[in-house]
Amino acid sequence: MSMKRTETDPGQRKAFSERLRTTLQANKIPVRPAVFARGFNLRAEGLSVTPHAARKWLMGQSIPAQERIVILSRWLNVNAAWLRFGEADEISPMPACGTAGAMSELETHLVQGILGLSHPSQRVVQQLVASLKALEDTLATHKTVGLPRQRED
Repeated sequence: MSMKRTETDPGQRKAFSERLRTTLQANKIPVRPAVFARGFNLRAEGLSVTPHAARKWLMGQSIPAQERIVILSRWLNVNAAWLRFGEADEISPMPACGTAGAMSELETHLVQGILGLSHPSQRVVQQLVASLKALEDTLATHKTVGLPRQRED
């Protein structure tokens, strides 16, 4: 079974390339394939790219797969949809947390810590958060309907 590659028109590839190069320059990252590929690969864990592939992205000859767009957007602190399509706001949106809609210092530290982990470790954290949320929801339901709660050790 072969996967069919999605073709993009030259205008989309060129526009992506311009957004990528502009963002690299704004982050003071040299727009050179080998340097760019090395920086990407430090963050890509299992999704590394060759300098040749990086050159194709920078020259508007190809657009990376979505999973690589996400890595780029995190690295460069830009919105993945903006980087890929030119849509949405340029700056990477962080979830609104805290009471004033901005993340607290604790929340910022937590997010930065998670983003600093390897992808497998991030998945473990994601599963842990989902399990804790489900547990809290269950406990809240028991409290709301008056069911006896199990003892918390």
